Amino acid sequence: MRVKQFALAGLIILAMGAGFISRSQIVDKRDPVAQAAQQNRRLPSQLSAYAPSSATDVGGRSDVDLRPLEVFYDALQHLRNEYVEPIQKNQERDLTYGSLKLMLDSLRDPLTRFYDPKQAKIVEDAQNGKFHGIGAMIFAKQVKEGEITEEKLVVVNALPGGPAQKAGVRPGDIITAIDGKSILSYDPFQRAEMVLKEIRNGKIDEENQRKFLLAENERIKNGIDFQKAMDMLSGSEGDTKEFTLTVTRAGVKDPLKIKVGTADVAVEPVTHTIIQPATGYIRINLITKSAEDKFNEAVAAFKKAGLKSIVIDLRDSPGGAVESAQAIASNLIPRKTLTLVQLPQGKQRTLRALTAETTPWTGNVVVLVNSGTCGVSEVLAAALRDGASAKLVGETTFGTNIEQTFMTLRDGSAVSITTGKYLTPKGVDYLNKGLAPDVAVKADKSKPGQDPQLTKAIEIAKAGKERG
Repeated sequence: MRVKQFALAGLIILAMGAGFISRSQIVDKRDPVAQAAQQNRRLPSQLSAYAPSSATDVGGRSDVDLRPLEVFYDALQHLRNEYVEPIQKNQERDLTYGSLKLMLDSLRDPLTRFYDPKQAKIVEDAQNGKFHGIGAMIFAKQVKEGEITEEKLVVVNALPGGPAQKAGVRPGDIITAIDGKSILSYDPFQRAEMVLKEIRNGKIDEENQRKFLLAENERIKNGIDFQKAMDMLSGSEGDTKEFTLTVTRAGVKDPLKIKVGTADVAVEPVTHTIIQPATGYIRINLITKSAEDKFNEAVAAFKKAGLKSIVIDLRDSPGGAVESAQAIASNLIPRKTLTLVQLPQGKQRTLRALTAETTPWTGNVVVLVNSGTCGVSEVLAAALRDGASAKLVGETTFGTNIEQTFMTLRDGSAVSITTGKYLTPKGVDYLNKGLAPDVAVKADKSKPGQDPQLTKAIEIAKAGKERG
């Protein structure tokens, strides 16, 4: 099974994966390693037949060097034959999982990682709108501060009614520690190296040298690998845990301590209503397979009611499946470009909205966005702006357009691999920049019950003209 995902932004902590793009792939169940051992053949020649086909985005490369697999197999054989204690089957599995994790971690790409079967199940649940954990969509983002580049866990949004929202976790919060233990980046020694460099340059006096180095040693010794931190917060079905998160928040001087529990959270992907005599409102919480049908129902109801315009609310929407975005867009921009996909080796392909099954909507379209709009939701927003002349109203989006491929392996484990980058239909790369709104309107949370962004969107929708 191959599944593509947007990185949540990213990675989703309540699910480790909203923003998934699914596509099936037949996996050959034969074991080339076992066959090679049985037939006494060299692994590269045996495995070459199992290389990805050219039909895939990431396959078709004739320059893949399979010799390192011989080294891994040789080491495993030596362990089997020479280790003082017998290597058990479950130990072989753990050795393989550990090797895969370290192999992908060596790329220092937060979005390319290994999932054991339990973690992969959490991802699959997310595709169906079932989330576990603290109920927050979190993006593993690389942040450069001076000479140091570290991976940070940034909260993109929190699910309505989920534990994180109830505890007061906000979009933009950066989680720096769990239960007092620092979350470590791929290279946790950068700060210590910087301190040593400053010591050599005489910038730190002798009195503070020992204090700084001891503090760094303690932070690293008791720290948590950031991938493990995400796994801790994502949880599994039925988990009931409580954590104390240390977060930094823009505009707040000192770090905050927030207690948050875990729970199973179900998301209604799409809701709709008529908010004005001629204007319909569609809220997209998550772009999943079930969202397609819900969106179709909404548009059909608006047509039947004779409405002239639609406001589509993508605020705090972490994305979902790109195939579902193609289906949703078919109601509005059938067969038009949804996104351009920038692939390795300078290649590019075009993803289009599907062919409309009914008469497409020709009325005015306005799209609400904010900093929690990310992943496939950004793809949809850009496509409607470029293809349906939709106005984007609100605030700049999160700015993640990384395409990931999520591949389920034969034992239920999986790997996610960064395989491309999504561009707007006009070829604009908005990574780490976001999509700027056509009409900027700030949210005003000081006035409960009032939504200036929605008010402005309705005003623009009413004033718009129908498309041909």
